[in-house]
Amino acid sequence: MSSWGFLLYSAFCLSTARLLVETSPKQTSQSEQRQDTEVAADLLRTGWGKALLVVAGIFVVAGGLEAGRRAVRLDFRERFTAERMSRALAMVTRALGAVGSVARAVVFVLTGDCLMRAAVLSSADQAKGLDAIFRSVASSQYGPWLLALLASGLFCYGLYCLLEARYRDLTLGQ
Repeated sequence: MSSWGFLLYSAFCLSTARLLVETSPKQTSQSEQRQDTEVAADLLRTGWGKALLVVAGIFVVAGGLEAGRRAVRLDFRERFTAERMSRALAMVTRALGAVGSVARAVVFVLTGDCLMRAAVLSSADQAKGLDAIFRSVASSQYGPWLLALLASGLFCYGLYCLLEARYRDLTLGQ
């Protein structure tokens, strides 16, 4: 599972980094945004769609805040078998996990915020996929720098997942 996490977060990193060098949005990203908007619009047309988007947004934000809390408290350290790792590798793993978890938390919070905004404003255009969220970060005042930090953080989380796949403590009862 953690090996797949490495691939997933590496892809997120590459997608985010691509926005730094791209000059104009590609047709595929516009069609992806249209798909996200259509799903949100379909939900908003139903009687329970607004509530569903708010609840989904709250869960996504809560997941992001929990990831951020874990990054600050370094709770993920308990997952590893320390005696199988060198001290230097354990320090690198902690750093990658902390930085990556913060970046992951930011992405979750931004995504949840977009979902809740779409519901509260009854505007399907506010519902954004990751590509659109990264584009909105890129268009802010310090966008390229923030996007580079976010891409680096997601890559750190991918590396952390790879190390977790190799050194995770799989003993039962702990």
